[in-house]
Amino acid sequence: MDRRLKQKILIAAWFAVFLLLGFSVWKLEEGCLIVVAYFVVSVVFYWILAFSVKCPKCRVPVRLRPRRFMGIEFYTWSYLTPEKCRHCGEPLP
Repeated sequence: MDRRLKQKILIAAWFAVFLLLGFSVWKLEEGCLIVVAYFVVSVVFYWILAFSVKCPKCRVPVRLRPRRFMGIEFYTWSYLTPEKCRHCGEPLP
């Protein structure tokens, strides 16, 4: 099982837990807060992961994808880790 398939399974599992949690606790008094807290914790965890996974050669975060729009370079996030570094082209382990 390669890394990208593991990440796809993890994303599907996160979504399934999000739906199950939402349907099971929504009728409770603080149910909507539990769902929002789950989402916020997930986003914070992803931010930490996105900035901590770096290329071993050039030390650039591999989940941040550089884009150019009207001459300005900005970064978007990728859910899946690419096969190779977008900055130096080094294959990622």
